Amino acid sequence: MSMLDRLRESALQEDEDIFGPGLEDVAVSEAEVKERRILGMNAVERMLLSILLFITTTVLGTLLLIALGRIDIGL
Repeated sequence: MSMLDRLRESALQEDEDIFGPGLEDVAVSEAEVKERRILGMNAVERMLLSILLFITTTVLGTLLLIALGRIDIGL
């Protein structure tokens, strides 16, 4: 048995010790966990919406500054 095999076996044994029996009373059931929704969106949807709003605001603001002549693009 090589050294890597022994290391793998010891890691598996430690995982069994950590995640073995006795955690059932500590674990949270699915009914106790509620997904928080704001405006009907989960966290990932809210993040994507905020990123898209930021990009839209940045692009529109840049275009407005170019249109008003506040920024010279060198044309």
